[in-house]
Amino acid sequence: MRASLLILFCLLLSSCSAPQDPPTVLTPTVETPSVEISTVDLKEHSVIFTKSNDGGETWIQSETLAEAASVPNLMLLHSDVGDFNAGTLFMHFVDASEMNQPGEERIAFISSADDGSTWDEERTIININNVPKGAIPVDPSLVQLEDGRMRIYFFDFSASKQPHQTSTFQFMAATSDDGINFDYDGIVYEFCGELITDPGSDQDLIVTTSEDGLSFTEVNRVLGWNGIPGLLDYDGTVVLFGCDQQVSWLESIDGITYDLDDIKSLTIGGCDPDPVLFSDGSIGLSLKTFKHDEQVSEPSAPFPSGNSASL
Repeated sequence: MRASLLILFCLLLSSCSAPQDPPTVLTPTVETPSVEISTVDLKEHSVIFTKSNDGGETWIQSETLAEAASVPNLMLLHSDVGDFNAGTLFMHFVDASEMNQPGEERIAFISSADDGSTWDEERTIININNVPKGAIPVDPSLVQLEDGRMRIYFFDFSASKQPHQTSTFQFMAATSDDGINFDYDGIVYEFCGELITDPGSDQDLIVTTSEDGLSFTEVNRVLGWNGIPGLLDYDGTVVLFGCDQQVSWLESIDGITYDLDDIKSLTIGGCDPDPVLFSDGSIGLSLKTFKHDEQVSEPSAPFPSGNSASL
């Protein structure tokens, strides 16, 4: 796994993890007060895809790609996996299409063979084998390993359904040879004593790192950053996406420290943005939207200038 691997998690401050050796894999995480997420709320979420061909100056936005869907994540294959060819763009998300009560969330995906111009009409539900009994996988973040396999990182939402101060909250991982069926790898980060849930208000971001992608430890915090984050390595600059009333981003040289006085924004409805960089230098962005959002697509500032750098 490359040292520049970037993965996303959502959590509230408090860790039970034991100290580890200095890590090299960057992973942003978000914390927030506990908030009950209702079935109705998720049914009103949708996911979209937007793309910029000019370094973030302007954006071309899709129609809704999937309804009753939330917290999307983008991943571009660099080599074949199962029936999926190199260059396939995946959008994974929390699926609530058949959810009648909390705990029935699933993880699904749609894919595109033309860099997001067209997408599958039907979603595919992934299988995670041998996941601990009672675990509820949500908030997916996927990477492709150097050996070609896909790895999914996810938050176990079960402890957030009825949280209490002695709860242990866990992030887990699973790996797949075909992109649909995943085998459980284990817990990659866990913490206790605080209430954990999806983002709300008054959030902070926790940056964690790992040497092997299977065990993470905290290295920094970015206070006051909202939304489930997404990261992009662009022209040697790490761009951190989030939500500051609207889709926003910060820039960092090392991927660990960020200056909240330098927030840049897109005037576009939605949240939980996740980026991807294409070989031609164009940028894709997935978003969670709500039925009341206005869909506008003009940024207040462009991305860092210069040539794009591949993830």
